[in-house]
Amino acid sequence: MLNVVEKNSLKQLEPVSCRDYLSLKRAFGKFRKAKAKTRGLKVASKFAAKHRWLACDCQGETARPPILYPHAKNGIQREPFARNFPHAEHCEFAKYPEQQSRVVETYRKAVPTRRPRRLVPPFIRNQANDVPSSKNVSSARKRPGLARLLVEILETCEIQVLDEFARKEDTQRRADQIALIEESAQHIYLDTEQPLSKWIATSFSEYMDLRKRLDAEEHDWRHGRPHGIYIDTFSRIVGETLFINEERDTPYIAVDGHLYTYGGYQPARTPYLAICLVAKPMAQDAPRVIRAYAHPCLGKTHFALVDSALEKATLDQVIDCKTYLETFGLEVKILKPLSDMGPRLPTERPVCIPDFVVSAQGPLVLNSTVVVETMGYDTKAYRNRKREMKKWFRMIGGTGKYGTPIVEHDRSGETDETEIASIDSKFWTKLRNNLSTARGPRRKSLNPEAEAACQWASDYGHQSEL
Repeated sequence: MLNVVEKNSLKQLEPVSCRDYLSLKRAFGKFRKAKAKTRGLKVASKFAAKHRWLACDCQGETARPPILYPHAKNGIQREPFARNFPHAEHCEFAKYPEQQSRVVETYRKAVPTRRPRRLVPPFIRNQANDVPSSKNVSSARKRPGLARLLVEILETCEIQVLDEFARKEDTQRRADQIALIEESAQHIYLDTEQPLSKWIATSFSEYMDLRKRLDAEEHDWRHGRPHGIYIDTFSRIVGETLFINEERDTPYIAVDGHLYTYGGYQPARTPYLAICLVAKPMAQDAPRVIRAYAHPCLGKTHFALVDSALEKATLDQVIDCKTYLETFGLEVKILKPLSDMGPRLPTERPVCIPDFVVSAQGPLVLNSTVVVETMGYDTKAYRNRKREMKKWFRMIGGTGKYGTPIVEHDRSGETDETEIASIDSKFWTKLRNNLSTARGPRRKSLNPEAEAACQWASDYGHQSEL
């Protein structure tokens, strides 16, 4: 909420009424609505005429809250960023609407191009590297450049399309996914006439070889200094150091610059898939990792990105439902999307990336597309954001009267095994009922591999044959 304060002294006078707050949010918040501008200007003019400022309480108890300046013509102005009194990242007034549009743009699906990526400046600029630091990443902020490159690679390889064996460790699948990544790298260019396939490593030994080859490159490429990419899974993150093994401290990667981690590092989310930028910090230095982005993934042998351990639990249930429906002759596809799936317009909206999108074809299909959401937290602010996202999720592939159905898997805060089993069972049933009219026990499959997957999914997912 907002509080009215005296200009300059910041003495708190009174809270902004709910009606005025909603008017200001709809007119000048980061998700503004054009039709609300007239009413918002009237409210802003009222405070401006009294020489009042507005203090935002998004940061909770703090000595100096972020300030908004009412303006008769412009509505609401934010504090200059240099003053270092930022809003909470999910605050309605954290950004101007134009800034929010640019955030959404960084999550759009990549368009194939031969243009150089320009990930690092040339040596001739003599630009020092970033000071080593850890930075959290969320969809409320712009997606880092390395993250965009990783997403483009994974989407090109369709690694985010998950089959019934996605949760099982399989070394052959890891080799297959690496082969797909190396193939897609042929069509991505780091610089003019420098395809990524020439400068990519997917194991620690290849990374060491990449460093040697970059060390031999003494001159700038056309648009930047020589550089390469190292992609691998890591079991631990300590500060700015990535550890490949869970217990041993070697081998490791020390990031000599920014390490961006989705949602911040949490041991329960391991392993992490990291994309590392390898280059010389300065012309006279040895090549090393100068920047990296890490995101939780399904496993050491599956590079599909997920956001949390709870999402993996949700996926177990979705896989079990998929194998059940496929015994009735349906074709079921599970997608873990990475790019924005919202409409092109309006642009002043949240980034629209659901947790899972499940689609079905064939006999007994009720809805061809269903959105699955994992409810990770029980806080009011989190639940409100999830509720507001539903109107965007319903636009994803929906053809029904009320748009695409949304099925929530809500285990948040629950520790009792019996209650968890009940929650999983209800979720499984609701997902099945939204996708299909199929009922009764599983039918016998003619495909031995599918039969084995059904058995595995039944062991780890929904136990009953509803």
